[in-house]
Amino acid sequence: MSGFRKSSEHDLCTFLEAETNRFPSNLTLLSRYRKAYDICFDRGRSDLNKFMEAHNEICVAVALLEADDGKSVRRLEYELPLAATDRRFDFFIQRNDDKHLWVEVKSIRSQRLDAWDKFTSVKDRGLLSEKTEVLLSQDFLGGEIWHDWMAGRSKMLEYCVQTEEKIKLAGAEVRDDIFVLWFCVRPPSWNLSHLEDFVAFYRSGVHRYDDSFGKMEKHYLESNQIQLSRSIHDFVLLERNDLDVRWRNLTWKVNPPRW
Repeated sequence: MSGFRKSSEHDLCTFLEAETNRFPSNLTLLSRYRKAYDICFDRGRSDLNKFMEAHNEICVAVALLEADDGKSVRRLEYELPLAATDRRFDFFIQRNDDKHLWVEVKSIRSQRLDAWDKFTSVKDRGLLSEKTEVLLSQDFLGGEIWHDWMAGRSKMLEYCVQTEEKIKLAGAEVRDDIFVLWFCVRPPSWNLSHLEDFVAFYRSGVHRYDDSFGKMEKHYLESNQIQLSRSIHDFVLLERNDLDVRWRNLTWKVNPPRW
């Protein structure tokens, strides 16, 4: 753990400390990260999730400041206060093209649980989408894989609903701005294709024919009377294992599957 902290400080934190001009609130983020590490080091795995969430935020800040695509960051702020609500987005971005973006960062790190009984229950109740099939074996971690998939998909919807509520509460102050939901996940439990299926539904309001979770998700939305406003403009996916200081893959704009 100490080696991971040392590498992170040398690479990510040193970079952010030098970006005070573009990132005036850098020390707020760095302080939160270092405090999360100290708590995790003292208490152990019970606080690992909070530390990994803080590390993911560090990665997002670095990725944003390193980006050079003609729309690079002029100013970055961490947890900038809003006038209309006490809730805050994780990052505010003023780009060189004068666009304003608000980024909400969410980490999906499900516990490794055996959910084989839940998987068989879903199949028996006919909640998997027609013309799709999920092939899992109980002898080859099928229950654990199912739990990872379902936890990830349900968290994605949950975080979308939360972010939309935050956008609504922010009101006129952010009416003309761009909103981004940035997911940080651990491979191989979760990957780009999973998010592409969800984005296809979020954009169109209709689940794809080959989205195995579509029928189940539709049932959940209708049962809980959830109406999505679809006010989130873009989705980003960062893939990083717990022992990776930096990300393995970064998809800046996740779109529906091409086929």
